[in-house]
Amino acid sequence: MRRMDDMRQKRPTGQQDGFTLILSIVLLSVIMLAGIELLNYASSGRQVTKRYQTSVDTFQLAESGLQKAIFCLNAEDGAACGGNFGELYTGESDLAFGDGTIDIEIIGSGDEREIMVTGLGPTGESTSVKSSISRAPSTRMETQFEYSLMVMNGMSFSNNAAINGGPVYSNTDFTCGNNTEIENDVYISLPGGKLDNCDIGGNAYADKIEDSDIEGDCYYDNYWVRSDCDGTMHSGQQTPVQKTLPTLDEEFWHQQALIGGTIEGNYSPPDNSFLGPIKINGNLTLSNNRDVTMLGPIWVTGNVVFSNNAIVTLDSSFGHSGSVLMADGTFDFSNNSQLNGSGRLDSYIVVYTPNATDTAINVNNNAGAAVYLAPNGKVTLSNNAGAIAVAADRAALSNNAEINYDPEGQLTEMELMIHSAEASGWSLNEGTWRKL
Repeated sequence: MRRMDDMRQKRPTGQQDGFTLILSIVLLSVIMLAGIELLNYASSGRQVTKRYQTSVDTFQLAESGLQKAIFCLNAEDGAACGGNFGELYTGESDLAFGDGTIDIEIIGSGDEREIMVTGLGPTGESTSVKSSISRAPSTRMETQFEYSLMVMNGMSFSNNAAINGGPVYSNTDFTCGNNTEIENDVYISLPGGKLDNCDIGGNAYADKIEDSDIEGDCYYDNYWVRSDCDGTMHSGQQTPVQKTLPTLDEEFWHQQALIGGTIEGNYSPPDNSFLGPIKINGNLTLSNNRDVTMLGPIWVTGNVVFSNNAIVTLDSSFGHSGSVLMADGTFDFSNNSQLNGSGRLDSYIVVYTPNATDTAINVNNNAGAAVYLAPNGKVTLSNNAGAIAVAADRAALSNNAEINYDPEGQLTEMELMIHSAEASGWSLNEGTWRKL
């Protein structure tokens, strides 16, 4: 009797253990299902991100191809266009750019045509864009740089900086700092202006000359203090004639940039891509060893930042011509970034901004090799920075910065001139661009 009672007492415990086991299995299943769903969600997120990045990359390829098509229609030779150019250019296929390719097709004939460009990713993804184009009369514009350095209202020159090749013009006092050198003539057009503590390889022209060594002739008013003149001294001279900075026709170059259309938002071009003519409504950034070929003027409404071995080179078809990289904001070139001409000695990129701040154009850390024009702002060269010529309202050169107006010794005064390439005038028709 007692044994039966014990069995009746144990039976509920066994039922409870079974219920607990079933509940545990259910909970474990729910947790496993939740984990699987979480993994699926994460995987789906990665796929969405990858698809978005691929879409961006192929879109940039298509935009680059659109700019190249306009360039080849306007080109004077087919070196960069698969052999054909101008009227004969009908497009190209399988152009390699980075990890992708570009297909370009020109549709139609006469002065009104269409361009369709497809950018293809490495695994078959693609983005296509299309636009109507038309042809207008050709134009040409020139900007002449008479001086290696031309400054109007403020100058700092120190710490092993050097100016080689061309003459120097200043409408402000010009004081040289530690171990600086000027290879050519110097003109100080400020009435009562002083040339102070400078080593001059050419002639010197200033109302006042103090603590300077001059290899050429010396032209001054009646102030000569602790200076040496290897040439002939000319006292009682008039103040040098005042000059104006070189001018760049903003409207002309804006219109030239618009020939290639507009990129909306900040832009960082892919490696080994083409850029220009183009307007960028935002900032332009180039870094991390990216190499870009410039096919025409570039107009940036924001700021331009080049760094970490970034290189922009004018296409070889420019020959003796140059082009313009312009920004409404500021420029910052650093860490070995370079701006190269077409490969000819007299082909350069002009960097231009109307910005009036002290950071209008900043070049440092081994960057340089361009012509810098800031009529309202300041150009700063430092830490081994280089330039072909500088024309600015204010300027500062320091820490081994150099201006090499004539690096090959083949130019004479008045010969440094930047002009646009002759073109047949093809441009994108406003409002016709569309993504397919």
